[in-house]
Amino acid sequence: MTNKDPVDVHIGSRLRGAREARHMTLGQVGRDLGLTYQQIRKYESGENRLSASRLYQLSKLLKVEPAYFFRGLGSESDGIMGRASEDPALSAALDRIGNPEIRRHLKGLIDVLDVDFPPERPSSASSDTAS
Repeated sequence: MTNKDPVDVHIGSRLRGAREARHMTLGQVGRDLGLTYQQIRKYESGENRLSASRLYQLSKLLKVEPAYFFRGLGSESDGIMGRASEDPALSAALDRIGNPEIRRHLKGLIDVLDVDFPPERPSSASSDTAS
């Protein structure tokens, strides 16, 4: 049994997120790349490592930047992603924004707005009727 490299597992997870965000099946991705669905599944599980050329083909097919697959690995430049990188559909949508400055500002806004809110209190209207 081989040990899966954590980077391969991360990239595979990002691949699965991008594929699902585009509502594509393993078979569809495989056919578009001339591969079997089993091979795509192995990429997604981190069982098989993706080559740079295959990663580039996948980025074009799934309409994400190649860097999308590496986000969240802990580099300094990924810090701006914050919680936005945890949602593949949101991350894929942000990646489609062509202007990097606008993309950076939107990611920052999402991070600011994505805070833990305290549990919702009963509305004052319902507490007024109870008195």
